[in-house]
Amino acid sequence: MVISSSWQKDIIDLLGTVEPKATKLFFLIDSKVKIAPDWINVDKKFYIIDVFENNKSIDSLIKLYDECEGSGLDRDSIIVVVGGGVVGDLGGFLASTLFRGIRWINIPTTLLSQVDSSVGGKTGINSFFSKNAIGTFWFPVYTIIDSSFLKTLSKRDFNSGVAEIIKYGLIDDEKILTELEEFEPNLSLLIEKSVLVKKQFIEKDPFDAGERGILNLGHTLGHALERYFDYKELTHGEAIATGILFSLYFSHKKFGFCFKDLVRIYKLFLRFNLIKHIKLPTPERIVVLVERDKKRRGLFIKEIFLRSIGKPILMEISTEEWQLAYSTFFTAFSRLCGNLTISPTDTLPIENQP
Repeated sequence: MVISSSWQKDIIDLLGTVEPKATKLFFLIDSKVKIAPDWINVDKKFYIIDVFENNKSIDSLIKLYDECEGSGLDRDSIIVVVGGGVVGDLGGFLASTLFRGIRWINIPTTLLSQVDSSVGGKTGINSFFSKNAIGTFWFPVYTIIDSSFLKTLSKRDFNSGVAEIIKYGLIDDEKILTELEEFEPNLSLLIEKSVLVKKQFIEKDPFDAGERGILNLGHTLGHALERYFDYKELTHGEAIATGILFSLYFSHKKFGFCFKDLVRIYKLFLRFNLIKHIKLPTPERIVVLVERDKKRRGLFIKEIFLRSIGKPILMEISTEEWQLAYSTFFTAFSRLCGNLTISPTDTLPIENQP
């Protein structure tokens, strides 16, 4: 993807109008984003970073602190972050901690970051043990969402963002699911609806003390799977899709979530190639990662289930109960993906066809 010089000029015009006191601009840019060369001059500092989940680290931050201070940034400077969710999380954390907090602008360029990570002020880096274990709440002064960036996304990266859109449809707005089932879904409408769903949860609970946790549907298992596979085997969306499927399976067993709706969501995941035929980690191995999840409180973890579409349940369950539920899902999912040759005690009776 290329940021044209005219588009870049729009950023500067915006800053000149609404942020005239900005002393310096520091652009932290995803390496996948190309910059028009005629726009680079001494007034701006550009730092290009390769975007991998493992780059969300203390080591990356230390290099960025040195770059910022070496470039003469001060408390009236602005960091402009251009790229996907990884660079957004990292750049936001950088802005929140440099000089105890300076302003930043987020320009997400992937579907996943546009509908999810760029909204809500969460920043973070990964620890050795878990994803986003170290972080802050630091809201950008502006978030600029332009769907034209998505034209150059790979299909797999695009589909990764769809998983989060499906999540919003499940927890709040069934019309999102209906739109996704159309032959040609309206992308701009889906982005807008997704952002509005997340916005309403954030306004009620800006610092994630309660109801905002509903936005984590599927993320307990999803994050654990990402860490288990060292962020290489699955995209974020693929991991979250499996996590959502687990949550819906548990919801069906425990709260009577409609099985037809479970099949409906499964088929949506298939349509966007989000269910991978992976060999899931055993219950004993995955629970070790779940116990390191930042949502854990003592022997309990906050999980999200559904009574029906649009009626989420935020509840605490013991890690022991979570492991037991996963054990049943593990058997069913493994059978579904052809990774289980023994006779299962339970199955997920869904044909693996879109």
